[in-house]
Amino acid sequence: NAGLIAVSLLIGFGLLLAGFQGAVTRPVEALLAAAARWRAGDWSARAASPVRTGEFRRLAAAFNTMAETVAD
Repeated sequence: NAGLIAVSLLIGFGLLLAGFQGAVTRPVEALLAAAARWRAGDWSARAASPVRTGEFRRLAAAFNTMAETVAD
């Protein structure tokens, strides 16, 4: 019984980490990649947001608006 609980907890933790990767890590990596391209002089770089809603989507949109303004 304790073994089953431990396995269930490990599976749950693994699913939580996978969700964290999709919800946090990927959007941050996309924004960092766009910023690195800007730093290297690629003024056409834009942040592609792998999420369609939420704060990371708004952050990517703000980055892209800033990029358009500065590039013009």
